[in-house]
Amino acid sequence: MQITRNPALRTVFRLLGAFFLALGTAGYILPGLPGTVFILISAFFFARSSPRFYNWLMNHRVFGGWIKDFRAGRGLPGWVKVYAPMMIVAFSAASIYVWARRGTWWAVAATFIVAAYGVYYILKQPTRPKLSPNE
Repeated sequence: MQITRNPALRTVFRLLGAFFLALGTAGYILPGLPGTVFILISAFFFARSSPRFYNWLMNHRVFGGWIKDFRAGRGLPGWVKVYAPMMIVAFSAASIYVWARRGTWWAVAATFIVAAYGVYYILKQPTRPKLSPNE
């Protein structure tokens, strides 16, 4: 963790960390919006601005383990590598259907490209071995 010395920059980084944390949290609720990537970006900004927020995020019962595993290169749990692409494809297909019926072809193309990259990114991550029988 490298805290920036400039107080104005620390404030900007803290605000960006909070923004990306909110966006990441919304990503776990809203279909089509990624969650984990924004949580990781949030951790990046908190690591440069606030030890308190960074430690809170790293020890969070939901997000903390995922961030630690990602930073350690352990990858994603197997169930995430199955479930996440299925959800991306399902919700993106529904969005593409709606956009195509409206004739908004730029939105069809954008949705397809973002969804395809999301699936690709998830599948290229290493699969984390099971750590406990409950997983």
